[in-house]
Parts: sequence; structure tokens; C-alpha cells
Amino acid sequence: MPLLIPDQRTPHVVVLSIISCAPLALFIAVPGAVVAALLIVLSGIALYYWIPLAAEFTQTVPDDMRGQAVGLLTTTMRVTQGAAILMFGLAAQNAMSSTVIAASGAIGTVMVTVLSMAWVRASRPAAARRSTPPHGDAVR
Repeated sequence: MPLLIPDQRTPHVVVLSIISCAPLALFIAVPGAVVAALLIVLSGIALYYWIPLAAEFTQTVPDDMRGQAVGLLTTTMRVTQGAAILMFGLAAQNAMSSTVIAASGAIGTVMVTVLSMAWVRASRPAAARRSTPPHGDAVR
């Protein structure tokens, strides 16, 4: 039983992944403790996108490779999170924490938006991709 209606999964993942980063960019305004906590909670709740995204990834991998693929996915996630913590922690030694959080939110939002656009394009049905003319070919 899917968590979301199948034809709505992609839009939900895209929106939630963007919301997981975008509120952090608002730290540029140096919010007070209550607003900062609300922005972090909103960002954290939006991380729900990981569940349907990981499920879709897992379903696309052949059965005999699924364990290896999930292990690679989890390892990649942990390594990239650790690298980000290290980089932004080092940056926070020389800048205000709110500036570093805002920068991470802005960078994350741009990355997630670009990756989401590529994912949406790649997950369109093959028939829809064939009916779209390539760039430069105008429909007359």
C-alpha cells in the first residue's frame, strides 16, 4: 500500500525537498529563538520526503542488488551529511551561525531544485518524453 497516491508522489517529494532547505535561508534575517526554532522544525518535518524517495529508489533496483543499493544509499547520505557538517562547522568559526545556516539553506535549495527538475524529467513516462519535440524543432 503506497504512502501517497502514485501520481502525486513526485510533486510531494519535490515540494517537501525544497521546503526542507528553503526555510533555513531565512536565517539571513537573524531570527529570534522562537522563529528560528519554527524554521528548523518546518525544515525537519519536510524531511519526510526521504521516505517516498527512498521507496521509489528501492523499487527501481533489481531484487538481487537491493541490499547493496540500500547500503550504498545510506552510506552516501551519511558521508555527505558528515562532510556538510564539517564544512559548515568550519565556516561557522569565522562567520555568524545565522549566516552559515542561511548559506546552507540557500545552497541546499538551489541543489534540490536542480536535482528535482532532473528527477521529474527522468521520471516522466516514455510516451510523454517522445511526444515532446527536441529543442530547436518548432511544431508547425
